[in-house]
Amino acid sequence: MLDTSGIDTPQKQGPYATAFRYNFSQPNTPTVRFHGIIPLDKIEDHVQLVESTFGIGDQSLPFLKDLTLTYIWDIPCCTHLVPYDPRTKLSDYCGDLALHLSLHSELTELFSPRINYNAKYSLPSDSPLTTEQLLQIDSRNKSFVKFSDFESATLSDQHQEVAGIQLIPQVPEDIRRTFHLGRRLYVYGYLEYGFYTVSSHYAHLALDAALHARWSATLPPSVLLTWHDKKTGKLQQQTMVNPSHTKIHTFCKSAGWRESAVKVDGKPFPHTVKLVIDRLADTKVITSWQRKMIREVDVQIRNSLTHLEFAPIYAPSADDLERAAETINQLFDSLPIAASAASR
Repeated sequence: MLDTSGIDTPQKQGPYATAFRYNFSQPNTPTVRFHGIIPLDKIEDHVQLVESTFGIGDQSLPFLKDLTLTYIWDIPCCTHLVPYDPRTKLSDYCGDLALHLSLHSELTELFSPRINYNAKYSLPSDSPLTTEQLLQIDSRNKSFVKFSDFESATLSDQHQEVAGIQLIPQVPEDIRRTFHLGRRLYVYGYLEYGFYTVSSHYAHLALDAALHARWSATLPPSVLLTWHDKKTGKLQQQTMVNPSHTKIHTFCKSAGWRESAVKVDGKPFPHTVKLVIDRLADTKVITSWQRKMIREVDVQIRNSLTHLEFAPIYAPSADDLERAAETINQLFDSLPIAASAASR
């Protein structure tokens, strides 16, 4: 405690100010040591105590004396100074301390429940690599050569292989972004062989999103969602403007509606991708053959890459990208080209 008698400063808020020193390296040890009451106007007589206990050096004494010194961060310790007796303003003190502590990200690490497995198992970091090393062809790609000159493909050759795989203008932008990542991953499979597998995964993720988006495109500008609550026996309704599969899914989740029992304009909501595919076939957006191929090939590949028990490794082939692009284009070919898409 700091007796403020004889101190004349605008910061003064009563007969006492207070200095705390917290040591965050000792968690769950609520030990408090009280050093007594020191007259602030004679703080120079207690320099050793102030410096050794609170980390406040000679150069900071003037700021302590006029109560403008409020906080010193010295990880894992901090000194907190307030111009009042915190016993009379407990909430104010807690808020003031919390504000100071929130500015230090180091506390996140000090109190994190995460285990540092690198330290636990003495795992060294990877050796630093140069830009030249990082841009070298993956050694496994050297096993594949071009028929034209029997040389390994270059990074430019990889790009050229997928450069012609394009999506038509009607395809929504978010699907285009996912598909673009799939193409780029294929290109950079030149550097990291496993990217060919991730490329295939992204191609099928884009197709999955396209199926849902194409079903959304069959909806009118406004739909009526209905759900029969069996617990209350009541029929609940909700009008939705600019509906989409994602918006309906999100609404049902937040409202506590069971998706499998929800109806959209009187028709069951296709809450699974297989039901979406069936609905697209029923409305003649895709043929029965396309439904069979998408369900038995594309969905199975997507599932095999998403729900993994082990990580498969695909060989370099742009076939999955080509098939996904063809199916996505077939889905949206019957839609008109929007003005924004036409100007792309």
